[in-house]
Amino acid sequence: MAKLLLNPDDAEARQFMNDERSPKEHYHFAAINWARFLPVFGSALTPETKHTLAAEAGKYSAYLNLGGTENHKMMNLCAAAVLPEYLEGGRIANKDKEAALREAKDMLRAYVKGLYAAGQGEWDSPTYLMFDLHGFLNIYDFSSDPEMRLIAAAALDWFTAAYA
Repeated sequence: MAKLLLNPDDAEARQFMNDERSPKEHYHFAAINWARFLPVFGSALTPETKHTLAAEAGKYSAYLNLGGTENHKMMNLCAAAVLPEYLEGGRIANKDKEAALREAKDMLRAYVKGLYAAGQGEWDSPTYLMFDLHGFLNIYDFSSDPEMRLIAAAALDWFTAAYA
């Protein structure tokens, strides 16, 4: 992303993003970055890469069937609140665009209410907090749903106050 910020036509960055491996990666760390990459740099992807990326996201169930630690769950879930708007066909986690976005919103609304009621489950860790903050920034920056952006803003307020 840094190379593409400096030069949107950087050949090496485009090569890496369009290689055989990248569009097939959808684990939590990849997910959170796809949710920022597609809205900003989606034009750097070839049609073939966009197709592969969408096909893989469509069947990767962890976006909405959460497992792992709290920050892993939030990386996947926050990506699920953004990616359907930017993927070819919008399908994610074996759900159509509308169902996936609705499910992500419901789960994120409950999670943010929990933040205000009980705090972050991972011991208010500044390391984990940054991954959660990144995910909610993606929603705030790229979701077209005004309510989802309000949910993200509430989470960002909580995270920044907790971090301070």
